[in-house]
Amino acid sequence: MLRELAKELPEGLVLMMRIPGVGPKRAKQVYDSLGIATLDDLEAAARAGKLRELRGLGPTIEAKILQGITEQRAHAGRHPLAEAEAYVKPLFEHLRRVPGLTQIEVAGSFRRRRETVGDIDVLVAAEKPEEVTGSFVTYSQVKEVTARGDTRSAVVLRSGLQVDLRVVPERSFGAALHYFTGSKPHNIAIRTLGSSAS
Repeated sequence: MLRELAKELPEGLVLMMRIPGVGPKRAKQVYDSLGIATLDDLEAAARAGKLRELRGLGPTIEAKILQGITEQRAHAGRHPLAEAEAYVKPLFEHLRRVPGLTQIEVAGSFRRRRETVGDIDVLVAAEKPEEVTGSFVTYSQVKEVTARGDTRSAVVLRSGLQVDLRVVPERSFGAALHYFTGSKPHNIAIRTLGSSAS
């Protein structure tokens, strides 16, 4: 439903609605009144003082909007968890059709349930890695293949979400899931513990 609604609106309006101080009504107001449909146009209008000319918008909200745009750009390329989840489920359904695939899980920040994710890390155990990789890179929602190998491949979906696939032997799946799910500080701490114990 989210994807269907997004098709009916300029993409920029959806991004604008994520800015604190904007929301659906205000996004529609600036779109209808000033023809603003992108973050760049919204920022330019705010800096030029045009937003405060609209009813209900003053200097305080204008400043809040500018701050929100700055913060959103700092997190550019990240996707809300719920949005990313909507793309993971059909991908998993597609990959599960590959014969010999024994396990599949999401790792990384998605598995840690972070509010936003920069990419999706998919971990797979399979008897024939090349078949999983082939199915992955030819998935219908893939816009671009950025890497392809027997154990690691990466694609960018049509949504802009990057997905990394790692194929490991069944015996290594648990350790790999732990490693690829842990944050960098966590993995460093685990290595330190391992070194001090040996």
